[in-house]
Amino acid sequence: MSEFKDSVEKEDKKLVGEAETGFEKVKDRMAEVHEQNKNDVADGLFQKPQAAKEAISESVDQKAKGPTDAVEDMK
Repeated sequence: MSEFKDSVEKEDKKLVGEAETGFEKVKDRMAEVHEQNKNDVADGLFQKPQAAKEAISESVDQKAKGPTDAVEDMK
């Protein structure tokens, strides 16, 4: 019984270590992405509201032209 308990404890420690390592990797990656996003904003990549507004407007206009418009075009 003691062998089994030792085996379980050893496996448990191994899995906990792997989980902690994985968590650290994810945390590091999140910090990298956050830093990159801050740099992108500083570079002005997300500071183009007019272009975004126009792109959304075009998309909405295209979606608004639906099946009824296609029928009208066929007439």
